[in-house]
Amino acid sequence: ILRDVIRSMCANAGVVAQTEVPDMLHDGNERPGDIVATGIGRDGEDICIDACVMDPLAGLAALTLLMRQRRTWHVAHSAIMAEKFKKNKKRTGEPNGQTMEQRVRAIGKTFYPVGFEVFGATTASCYKLIQLLSEKAHDRRGHHKATFVRKWTTEIAMCLAKRGAQVALARTFGVSAENHVGFDVGGEEDGPMGAPDTEQFIGVEEEFGGW
Repeated sequence: ILRDVIRSMCANAGVVAQTEVPDMLHDGNERPGDIVATGIGRDGEDICIDACVMDPLAGLAALTLLMRQRRTWHVAHSAIMAEKFKKNKKRTGEPNGQTMEQRVRAIGKTFYPVGFEVFGATTASCYKLIQLLSEKAHDRRGHHKATFVRKWTTEIAMCLAKRGAQVALARTFGVSAENHVGFDVGGEEDGPMGAPDTEQFIGVEEEFGGW
């Protein structure tokens, strides 16, 4: 899955990275990042990379014309909004509490959400992360920066393409079965990207109320 691709990219750059580190925030068992990369922040702090994969077509039919236009005309719009939501997210029941970005900063780390879309679009945060790791790869492993960027941009793209193809096949099977035998096999409650334990996914209409 995408989380493991990002961890492998860190390892290739000579950066120590861990996935799903528990108990990072002292006020709960939350995991603000899928990957914690050691010592590569601006001031040498660890960064918590939170990968969120979006499906911009999820719940599209129920949106207003303006909302549909934003999702379908603006490249990576859903992914950009996901990053903003992640940074500003507060604990349930604490509307006046600290944001996730603030809470992670309080423990001396940097919260770094990275948004992707199932059709391959990514955000500026993704490109900045790859560029940062390419510099670390050059300094620590002697890798050619441009080659590193091309390799891992392709790896990420292929991961998204593979998962997107699996989703398309599952949807096709579900629609076919429903049309022919009237039997719903979709598992729609798991979201377009499948079950939560198989892929990091945020359903647009669930997380953002269909903005």
